[in-house]
Amino acid sequence: MTPAQLARVTGSTGAIGCNLFCCFVMTPLISVGVASFLGCSPDLRAGIVLLGCVSGGQASNLCALLAGGDV
Repeated sequence: MTPAQLARVTGSTGAIGCNLFCCFVMTPLISVGVASFLGCSPDLRAGIVLLGCVSGGQASNLCALLAGGDV
């Protein structure tokens, strides 16, 4: 896929940048904030932060593949 094809499908590359920002910056920061707000133990805090750092795109592709979708 070329960048021109990707831009045509998404309408603009700003949507991709927003998605990258939310997945790799906002979600980990929110998970750190939630873990701190709840006053979790260090082990639980590490788990929450690790979950916040995992992008959800891989799971949605796997579910689509298992459902017979064209990934």
